[in-house]
Amino acid sequence: MILTKNEFYAYMLTYAVQADFKVSADEKEFILSRIPEELYNKVSRILDMDTDYEAIQRIVANVREHNYDSKNPDKIIDDVRAAMNSDGEMDSTELAAFVGLRRLLRNGGQKN
Repeated sequence: MILTKNEFYAYMLTYAVQADFKVSADEKEFILSRIPEELYNKVSRILDMDTDYEAIQRIVANVREHNYDSKNPDKIIDDVRAAMNSDGEMDSTELAAFVGLRRLLRNGGQKN
């Protein structure tokens, strides 16, 4: 369940752009400008196998493992936002997913 820091970064970007159940060419291009294609393919396979619950549990575990909740998570949050906007829009589904991901990254899954 624990990913390397680079794998987790790739997982977060890929998870984010799949929030609306489709990945546009612009979104994929954005991700591939930040990570190698092999890594994108690897995390895409993991995401395809993860249930929604498993994906959230994986995110929470990795936020805690890599201390995003105690460090400044703004870079990854900014990159997630940029990935979701890379096709020119963030629809309501993506916006709801973004708010949830931002909360997970900032507080490690703790209820506040």
